[in-house]
Amino acid sequence: MKHIISILVCGILLPMLMASCNDSKEEREAERCYVPKTIVFSKYGGENIYEVPGGYWYHLCIDGKNYSVTYDNDLDRDGCCEATLDWLTVELDAFSSQIRFIAKPNETGKKRKLLVCWDPIPPQERIHVEQNY
Repeated sequence: MKHIISILVCGILLPMLMASCNDSKEEREAERCYVPKTIVFSKYGGENIYEVPGGYWYHLCIDGKNYSVTYDNDLDRDGCCEATLDWLTVELDAFSSQIRFIAKPNETGKKRKLLVCWDPIPPQERIHVEQNY
């Protein structure tokens, strides 16, 4: 009889204990980044805003062709970073939990590409930004 009670108690307590160790669905969603790995703008440019996990220290970088790079970090700890390279501006605000991509119209007649990197410590996110012609 004691053996049966022990099995029943373990059968009830073990799943409860294991469930308490896992993050809730809300906690897992809060940590998720909602920025796609590739963002494509039309030739008319525009603005895209995405939600990001908030409350972290950030750095922001845009990489272009021929080793052109623009970089901003949050050394003043105001939670905001902004970087502009060629046709793209990226603004990152840790306190509003948003990252904003702003593209100028494409008048070159060629497809344009840049790589945006930002760091919500950890991991570093890499986003490919393209613009059609």
